[in-house]
Amino acid sequence: VGCFLAPRNLYASVSRVVKEEKINSDLWIHNLGFDSSMVSSESDITTRNVPLLVHMPSRRGIKGSTYVQKAIDALKRNGVEFSYKEVTGVSHDDALAIIKEADIVIDQMLLGGIGTLAFEAMGFGKPVVSYIIEDVRNKFYPDCPVFNATIDNLEERLTHLISNYDLRIQLGKEGVRFAREYLDKKTVNEGLINLYNELMEK
Repeated sequence: VGCFLAPRNLYASVSRVVKEEKINSDLWIHNLGFDSSMVSSESDITTRNVPLLVHMPSRRGIKGSTYVQKAIDALKRNGVEFSYKEVTGVSHDDALAIIKEADIVIDQMLLGGIGTLAFEAMGFGKPVVSYIIEDVRNKFYPDCPVFNATIDNLEERLTHLISNYDLRIQLGKEGVRFAREYLDKKTVNEGLINLYNELMEK
């Protein structure tokens, strides 16, 4: 195989089994139907003084939900002001409605990459807390505004974000810009077509 397509959001998984020189990782490819009309305007981004945190695991074990709950419990014991909602088993439309109401979205804490929930939340201008493998982030995700955390520092990172209103607004705006630049379906499709054409010419 001359080239293995591993878009930036899948590099963390593919790099474990495919040599780096065989990986093309210039694209973001996702399973969303995002277009520019679905992305929030930066001027519309707001956040509550007492933020609502939302965690929406498709599978609790894989998403590290036990560690999320542990951090949430510790925050409550320490008197940090916030509200929290863990949501499972809802329709996609209902999930999007809940994301729109959130002030902070907590995604996966174990996989080391970026998933669908994070993409959708960024498109709606929501700060996303998730775990991205640091070396992979530095090389392939430097422009992605996910607020990186690990299972060891999740409580500390959430405390910082909950207490920093301006940072939440900033991350929301950066997420919207990121979604517009990389996640629009027209941009993704054109990039794929160009890549396939290049591979066919080799």
